[in-house]
Amino acid sequence: MSTGYFPDYITDTSRDTLLLTGVLLATFLLGFAIRGPLYQFGLNDHNEQLIVVYRFIDSSYLATDFVLNQKTRPASPRYLFGFLVGTISSGLGVKLAYFVLHLLSTVGILSSVFYLGREIFDDWIVGTAMVGTLLLPVTGDVSLGGNSLVGRYLLPSHLADAMALLGIICAYKRKYFWGFAILGLTSIIHASIGSWITGIVIVAITAREYDCLDGFEGLRRKVRALIVQLPWQPLLLYVLIAFAGLYRVIASNLDTTVSADTVWILAYFRHPHHYVPSSWPLVEIVEYVSVVALALALYTVARRNERRLFGDRESEVFALTFFVTAISVMGVGGFLFTEVVRLDFVVKLQPFHIDYYPKVLAFGLLVAGIRLSIDRVVSSTVSTNAALAVLFLLSASLVGTHVASHGVNGQMVVDGPTYSEESGSYEWIRENTPEESTIITPPSIRTARLGTDRAIVADYKTFVFTPEGIAGWKDRLDALCGTELQSFGECEYDQLSSEEIVGISQKYGACYLMVSSERLYEKFDLRYEDEEYRVYYVSGSEACD
Repeated sequence: MSTGYFPDYITDTSRDTLLLTGVLLATFLLGFAIRGPLYQFGLNDHNEQLIVVYRFIDSSYLATDFVLNQKTRPASPRYLFGFLVGTISSGLGVKLAYFVLHLLSTVGILSSVFYLGREIFDDWIVGTAMVGTLLLPVTGDVSLGGNSLVGRYLLPSHLADAMALLGIICAYKRKYFWGFAILGLTSIIHASIGSWITGIVIVAITAREYDCLDGFEGLRRKVRALIVQLPWQPLLLYVLIAFAGLYRVIASNLDTTVSADTVWILAYFRHPHHYVPSSWPLVEIVEYVSVVALALALYTVARRNERRLFGDRESEVFALTFFVTAISVMGVGGFLFTEVVRLDFVVKLQPFHIDYYPKVLAFGLLVAGIRLSIDRVVSSTVSTNAALAVLFLLSASLVGTHVASHGVNGQMVVDGPTYSEESGSYEWIRENTPEESTIITPPSIRTARLGTDRAIVADYKTFVFTPEGIAGWKDRLDALCGTELQSFGECEYDQLSSEEIVGISQKYGACYLMVSSERLYEKFDLRYEDEEYRVYYVSGSEACD
């Protein structure tokens, strides 16, 4: 029997399934052709994740490192994620564990987005197009706060997003125990994504259930009936599960004596691109607002013309409530309480981490509106074939452009980071310094720990998500830059005097110094040099004599 979304001549269920599977497979293959070559292991954020994973595997790894030796390990994404990857790595190895988790999270995200698009809009082409927006670099990478739903390397947030989407599906299908259990686990992996999405899902469920109360007259009776119908037991299950991941985050925010300084360092000094809207490029804001505004405009026009974009009334209420609530969370929580009236608790939970959820729904509205417009002009069969042709021609042209520019495997990194400029100094440090050594390195080099396989004083990237750990990290940066930093990245590391270097050495027990090849310290013993860097032994320091 025809499904109504395939050409009329396709009537056999197995053929429908085969065609749908082929479309999905082609979409995933096109996505891999674009995204696959961009898979990276050991780069960027992995520099701070891998050291935690290696410490879980080997308790003696970087035994003197400040970051890894914090006594209080909070329920933060980095440590919980490190424990998960470390556990899996014991059987698969670190590289394979990262790839498997990256593959599972990516497939989970894409499959969930397709399913939601197909179910909510009752149209598999809309679901496919929503997946396409995540796979194409033009739309998949541009978002508020530097976030992305599908990334080129594994992050705790990507794993949390895959779980959150599955939780949303369960809630949408009224499988509340499964949905809130999964969202509870999501909150443990990533507190901000799990907590915000759970709150938004609760609002969407409430709106849907209230809209279904047609047999009750009067606001009081409806509210009473609504209270009875809400899934209180699954919500309690979420609280019990999520509390394990959230209680330390909440407790650290209640400590107002250190929270203000911690939030300033975390959000306004270290990571403004994730927290503070005024730090974002104007093009990102314009692009995001344009997509959302156009989607709402198309929906409004369709409603006025009594045209239906969603599959049914319940889907419409659930999806639109989710959409509007997410936008409101970012507008009120993300902008008002970050830029206008700063609330530290809201800032630390990063409301803009969910920006891609309403954005993906907006693309679904856009495609549904365009599809509806085509249906009004031509027959259903022609519109379906036209939509498929446009989708694959666009994908093929983008894939061809990408391959021509980068090559099929041009940017795939599976063996870990490569160190070009630092390779010689890293190798010398690994082979000629004691394993328990601590190295003074330029704070701008984020690969120093992994490259040297030694503890370092500090770098810009890696710190511990505790008030004490963040404050200690900031103190170390101030020492490495010779002044109290008020603006991130303004460091005069290469201008430090010999006396300042000795002070850092004695304070942090670091006996080796890595500086650019242009910097000369006559008081220290030169142990290695190449065209880029020099490595000195800090003679004269009490910690090294």
